[in-house]
Amino acid sequence: MLSVKAEDVWVDAVEVDAKTTVKEVLPLFNQKRPVIVKKTGRVISERTAVRAQPNEPVSNFAVKVPAIHNEDPIFKAAQIMVSHEVNAVPVRNGGILTRENKYVTAKAVLGAIKSTRHLTKREARMIMHPISLVREDRLSNAPNIAANNRVTSVAVVNAKGKLVGVWHNGKVYRQPDLAKEGTRVKLLADKVLNHPVIVVDHQRNPVGVVDIPELLELAAMYREFSAPIFYSGFDVLAPATSEKVKTLIETTLRKISDMVPLIHSSVYLRKKGVWGLKVKVSTKWRAFIRFKESSDLMQLLEQVMEGLLEEVKVEKKQKTEARRILKSED
Repeated sequence: MLSVKAEDVWVDAVEVDAKTTVKEVLPLFNQKRPVIVKKTGRVISERTAVRAQPNEPVSNFAVKVPAIHNEDPIFKAAQIMVSHEVNAVPVRNGGILTRENKYVTAKAVLGAIKSTRHLTKREARMIMHPISLVREDRLSNAPNIAANNRVTSVAVVNAKGKLVGVWHNGKVYRQPDLAKEGTRVKLLADKVLNHPVIVVDHQRNPVGVVDIPELLELAAMYREFSAPIFYSGFDVLAPATSEKVKTLIETTLRKISDMVPLIHSSVYLRKKGVWGLKVKVSTKWRAFIRFKESSDLMQLLEQVMEGLLEEVKVEKKQKTEARRILKSED
């Protein structure tokens, strides 16, 4: 499930020196572990490395990637992977980066997709990226076609337009993995870890491609609550602040959902001199509502969400005690 904690799936990274060249680092990606620059922890993207010059040092394109917390669900890592175009995200443990260089990888995210029920039913046609084509006798144009379309894969066709292979990150594969437009996502997740999957129509004409980025985008859109969350007033916040606030809210809702099934939640934010925050959580038991005002948004958020969590804990304790008394009377 994409709601699994980062600490349950994290892996060690491979460290390289900042002066390591592209040709030296490319073989390391075969280990299926994230590759990072020593001391800085910057992530080296395979997608970027294959397009760089062989003797270029990795420090020229290694990316500083925001970390997630060890208890964060891994769909949060998928969101960062998509926005930063990387396949690994560092993990903080107890508020600090782990000294062991722990990372959540795209492989872990794709594995979680296969056990996330409502995502496994998605079909290839729903997530595929439009395919770019290159003639077999003009393969030298493939890198430019890929760069212009911001893709890593280009379908190779013969003079009759029939699929004969796929160009991927500088290599040509003559027997690419194929999938029909109606193929379910759960059947694609393992395949794309090795090579992109070409989606074909009923006449075996290439119509799209599914690669790791397409599945990461699917995971990034996941929300672990089947009960909806309605947000209002968040347009006044900067995107980064809005995401941070929502993460904190959803972390608390996750703890509440462990105690009682949620029906729906509403979060109302306003700014009139001071911040005002109202959160309503409808549960199987009843609705829990909290409202407070403060000049400090993050302090306000902490007070409201901790208050809600404590109220639910008290309710649970009372119901547990009531059941105990009834049982003892029987």
